Amino acid sequence: MSRSKSSSSPLVAMTIIALAVIFALSLFLGGVYLKNRRNAPSSPDSISLPENENAALAEGPMPEPPPREPTATPVVQIFPTITAVVAAEITAVTPATLVPAAPPSVVAAAEKIVFSSYTVQAGDTLYGISDSFHWLTTIALMAKYDIASGDLIVGSTLSIPVGNTAYCPGSRPYVINDGETAASIAAVVGTTAEQLKQLNGLSDPYTLYVTDVICVP
Repeated sequence: MSRSKSSSSPLVAMTIIALAVIFALSLFLGGVYLKNRRNAPSSPDSISLPENENAALAEGPMPEPPPREPTATPVVQIFPTITAVVAAEITAVTPATLVPAAPPSVVAAAEKIVFSSYTVQAGDTLYGISDSFHWLTTIALMAKYDIASGDLIVGSTLSIPVGNTAYCPGSRPYVINDGETAASIAAVVGTTAEQLKQLNGLSDPYTLYVTDVICVP
């Protein structure tokens, strides 16, 4: 009986020592774990603030930062800048020279001669028909277009060549007859030979041709 008590005493002592070591080791590991947890970096979702900012949050919300001034938008120039070379070229352009217009009395584009219908009456003659058109035609002009005395059939219609009034705007056409001159025509129409020269743009020496058309005041 005394031998069993002496043999179990060392076993109990060793068990107690083992438990004490385990307990001490647990306390050490627990302390290390807590220390590492405190020193571990915070998660991305958490925000660590210094003590002074924590105090400010405890007192109330932080004031909002002053609004930023809007950044000025750069102005984009949409028109290209004219270079000095281009500007010089524009400056060097010579204004167009005005060409003087033709005298308003004579329109060169208009035909000198047009045709007018005439119905032959009893007793008509070529001279009488010419006189009825009053300077607008002559016997020589009618002959130039093959109108002869044999064509004067009563009731028939003739196309009489006459001076075109559109050829002499602001004045009148005059068909030159055989033997006429500027002086004789001026005496007939009541003007001067010089005025006829100016009106028709004639320069010395000039020639008047039979059946030609000039403009008279």
